[in-house]
Amino acid sequence: MNRARQAHRAIAAALVVFKPSVSIDFGPKPIAKMTEEERGAFAEKIKAQVAKRMLLPEEIPQITAAEDSLSELLAQGGFWKDLERGDYILVFTADPRVIIWRPSKKIIVNVGPIINTDL
Repeated sequence: MNRARQAHRAIAAALVVFKPSVSIDFGPKPIAKMTEEERGAFAEKIKAQVAKRMLLPEEIPQITAAEDSLSELLAQGGFWKDLERGDYILVFTADPRVIIWRPSKKIIVNVGPIINTDL
């Protein structure tokens, strides 16, 4: 039997025998698929990370993953020009502002006011 075939059999055997003793976390569930309770807990977790960098309002923000509308927001430029995949957009309505949070680097990318354009 050639070496490549032997290697494939060894890998296949190892995969059959291997049973991880711990669960593997592949990151958070997409926000759109979270229950209301999961969204609230996730928003509190993200808010706590951002709160280490700046003072925040008491309210729990609405959170959107940048992936949900990345291309449209990047096309607008300006406030959104530095948005990247993996960023979160936090929206506070009581103290109207938007924060872009990059958890991979633990940095605030941008902060801006919410401006009502329906006037």
